Amino acid sequence: MKTVIERIKEITKSGLKKISSKYNFSLDGLDIEIEIPKEEKYGDYSTPVAFNLARSMNINPFHVARDLLETLNKINRFFFKKIDLVPPGFINFFLSRKFLLKELQEISSQKGNYGKADKDREDKIILEFVSANPTGPLNVVSARAASVGDALGNILQFRGKNVFKEYYINDAGGQVDLLGKSVLYRMKQRSGKRVKLPEDCYQGEYLIDVATEIMKDKSFYKKIKNLNEKESIEMIRDYTVKSIVKSQKKDLKAFQVEFDNWYSENRLRKSKAIDEVLDLLKKKGALYDNEGKVYFRSTSFGDEKDRVMVREDGTPTYFCVDSAYHLDKFRRGFTQVIDLWGPDHHGYIPRMKGVLQSMGFTEDSFQVFIVQQVNLLEKNEKIQMSKRAGNFVLMRDLLKDIGKDAARFFFLHRTLNSHLDFDMELARKQSDENPVFYVQYAHARICSIFKQAESQKAKLPKDRSKIKLDLLAENKEEIDLIKKLIDFPDTIREAALKFQPGLITGYLLTIAQLFHKFYTEHRVLTKNKSLTLARLYLVECIKIILKIALDLIGIKAPEKM
Repeated sequence: MKTVIERIKEITKSGLKKISSKYNFSLDGLDIEIEIPKEEKYGDYSTPVAFNLARSMNINPFHVARDLLETLNKINRFFFKKIDLVPPGFINFFLSRKFLLKELQEISSQKGNYGKADKDREDKIILEFVSANPTGPLNVVSARAASVGDALGNILQFRGKNVFKEYYINDAGGQVDLLGKSVLYRMKQRSGKRVKLPEDCYQGEYLIDVATEIMKDKSFYKKIKNLNEKESIEMIRDYTVKSIVKSQKKDLKAFQVEFDNWYSENRLRKSKAIDEVLDLLKKKGALYDNEGKVYFRSTSFGDEKDRVMVREDGTPTYFCVDSAYHLDKFRRGFTQVIDLWGPDHHGYIPRMKGVLQSMGFTEDSFQVFIVQQVNLLEKNEKIQMSKRAGNFVLMRDLLKDIGKDAARFFFLHRTLNSHLDFDMELARKQSDENPVFYVQYAHARICSIFKQAESQKAKLPKDRSKIKLDLLAENKEEIDLIKKLIDFPDTIREAALKFQPGLITGYLLTIAQLFHKFYTEHRVLTKNKSLTLARLYLVECIKIILKIALDLIGIKAPEKM
């Protein structure tokens, strides 16, 4: 379906086409900007397109806008109550009451599909997020990335995109060897040996649990008992990675986040992918040798220095392996690659963009978004990190404390590239002060209204056409609600285009605020049966939109609270 803004753009373009010969301008590639004015007196929507066109041609913008207005007033009178002109050349659109009610009927008839776009058969997106190292439990930064990535994937799918969600497991290299060594020393400690955990090992006490698990696994423990330390570490490493990944999957499932695929770095290293990426880059002239190392010319793409791809001993660097992984994404048929990375990876972006462009992929086919740091606050004081967790706060502990819904809402409510101070006290509150409670209560209150209506035998008829909708939009609260409801497809569209799922939380808060205000000012169940049915119809539409939006960001729409 086309959104309201898309339809206004089409109407405006039709108007411009009729006056284009007079002013000798072309509409090819013209982006018609449509915005929602901050002040109601300037209409429901506004466009500066006449002003922008006139300015680019050095002619009077008022004349262009005046001619455009005259043309627009002859087009689609059903859509607008009026269109006016504000000097020096802004066109303002006021939606008609008939159109508002017609669009309300669209919400009612389309239900969960309102705002949904047709399936895009060409674009195939791979969305990689979280991808935390399998060296410990997931922390709160991973929880934020999980919230953002999952919601973004849902929104893109709702807007017709083919989205594949992937988790990349860094289960190879020095970090997992060190993990195996760390668990081995924990096992020694558990068996009564007085050994100190080396400083270079992972210090988190969570590895005591893994050590205990291994020692209880009699068949496995028997296999490693008589091996030398190097051989023991290799087997313990693989066991530990599997155990931690299993734990991460469990935590993510509790957070209502699931992936289409878990991709193993170890498996990638055993394939020919690394040799293939090096061969391709050599053919493109993007590599050079220096002092026994192989370098990628990343300075050509804005990086501060060229990066090593192969060390002196012939082993590939992490960057080389990661390049092979991203090449594999495209070779699997994905047309767009989107990564969500942690706050310490910002400087990594230019070199990865550069290596993909060197291999022939377009700049816009690969996008990276940084998910910034999270600070958990208790009484405005930063929560100290957990020694048991290894100097970080666990995702699972956060969920036990405040629940999935509050966590996901709070993580999404700030733009993902902004640092987040997470107010734990506010997240626990069961009151209107808590934004997720405020939104969920709107849905629960609507469910309560329908139960009350049923007890009063004021049930909506199956044939909705019999309802007198012209009784609606008689007061400001109803009008404001309807206008915001029909803005939902544009909000979803903007969230998908800008890759900002947090726009949905802001939209939900506005809908909840408008509904609670309407409920305070006006009775839904009145003595006038026709008015009651009309308002129940409106309330049902609000419920539909709340449910769609909450589902997209992975938050429950409760029937009672």
